[in-house]
Amino acid sequence: MTPGPSDVRVLTLAAAVYVANDLRPESRRDVQAMAGEITAAELAINRFQAPGLAWSFHDAQGLPYACAGLESERPGIAAWWLMTTAATQKHGLTLARFGRNAVRNLFAAGELHRIHAFVLADWPGACRLAESIGLRREATMRACGIRREDIAIFAATHGCDN
Repeated sequence: MTPGPSDVRVLTLAAAVYVANDLRPESRRDVQAMAGEITAAELAINRFQAPGLAWSFHDAQGLPYACAGLESERPGIAAWWLMTTAATQKHGLTLARFGRNAVRNLFAAGELHRIHAFVLADWPGACRLAESIGLRREATMRACGIRREDIAIFAATHGCDN
């Protein structure tokens, strides 16, 4: 069965709460590696209030299946983040295309010169998604997660000598 069209919207707190309450296990493990034990409500509020840009992705019935954003860290630098539900697997191409276009457009507009993401190193799907939006693996931080998980750093730079 082919999923219906996706709708991308500016992130609302309601969408963030919906996705945070229905995180797929891999996404929950990723969040816990970075932030420790955090409730769904805390996670939703944190992502909704983060400085920067944020979106929610909705299925044909209007239900959110993912939230993503670029959290401003300092001028010219942002961190890509993503929260996913099990339904996200049907819409991976939508997330990849949207992410790739967001990275390209923000670089072209001169808004950013670096976008990076921190991903569980042993989650192949998340690593592939990071690469599909144009980020390259820079390094693996060994035993850096809360429970000593390995965390991979993916990044893209623009207008920098590499």
